[in-house]
Amino acid sequence: MLPSVFGLIDLVHWGNPKVILEQGARIAIAIQVMGVALRLPRAYPFTHWHILAVLLGLLMPLMWLISGLLVYLLLGLPFWVAMLVGSVITPTDQVVSTSVVTGKVAEQNLPERIRHSISAESGANDGLAYPFVLLPILLLTNSAS
Repeated sequence: MLPSVFGLIDLVHWGNPKVILEQGARIAIAIQVMGVALRLPRAYPFTHWHILAVLLGLLMPLMWLISGLLVYLLLGLPFWVAMLVGSVITPTDQVVSTSVVTGKVAEQNLPERIRHSISAESGANDGLAYPFVLLPILLLTNSAS
């Protein structure tokens, strides 16, 4: 069953509904990543590379391993399937992080450096998550043949 927005929009009339939904999701992610990029100071990734290196180079792989192992242990899925699920839930969502770091409450209670770090990490980690997604897929497809 495909979504039809309470019967108001029928995607079948516009073309292949799966392609329309996929492209709509890509556009939404692109807009959100661009919003993160516009919110950060111009040279932020270059001047604060050390915090981004820790968040993306150390904590992101660690989160992938922990998430994957928890899925493996709690749900009993095969190891590489669990690691694939872990790779999908590891990246920080830009929409969620935007709601945390913007607005009057965030500006009053979160230091600017923390807000910028969260924004930069959430914007960069979607692209950096590809290896964590593709490695389990590669190992699952190669082991099946």
